[in-house]
Amino acid sequence: MTNTNNSFILPSHGSHVFTPDVTTLVLRIPLAAIGDHNEKTTFKLTSTDEPKYEKILTLKDDLIEGDDSAELMFPDVYTNGKFTLQIDPGNGKSPITLFKEKSFSELSNQK
Repeated sequence: MTNTNNSFILPSHGSHVFTPDVTTLVLRIPLAAIGDHNEKTTFKLTSTDEPKYEKILTLKDDLIEGDDSAELMFPDVYTNGKFTLQIDPGNGKSPITLFKEKSFSELSNQK
């Protein structure tokens, strides 16, 4: 059960409150993995774990413009989640799932 400040009240221990760690996740995505991309290209990071997470960014959110990758900052990510990144190239082609159900620790150790 969650309340409005994203804390969990454990049902078996009603007086104990668990607040998951929240941080920012920066992903570096090679543009070659997307293929044909444009200003309509979107990057959707989701988690179905509680609490759920969904954030959609575009190439306009790229932290370092002009290189061969998109460096994207996803704020307020729960460190206990498993995440999926889906990329819509914005050109009428089907979305691409770059990764599925990866833990925060797997993603934060990128090189």
